[in-house]
Parts: sequence; structure tokens; C-alpha cells
Amino acid sequence: MPKPPVAKNTARQPNADEIHSSNPVKSGVPMY
Repeated sequence: MPKPPVAKNTARQPNADEIHSSNPVKSGVPMY
């Protein structure tokens, strides 16, 4: 299971759920 999202004021890694269900760029996370 992916880690739960961390506090909004910290940089957080995109989890599989987000990558597959929504565009990670929306959260300011670069795609790779």
C-alpha cells in the first residue's frame, strides 16, 4: 500500500492511486 499523503506544507511523493486516478501535475508533482 502507498504511504498516506503527508502534510500539505511538505513536498509529498505521488502514490499509485493518484497517478492512476488523476493527473499528478495538478498537485504540483512532476510526471516521470
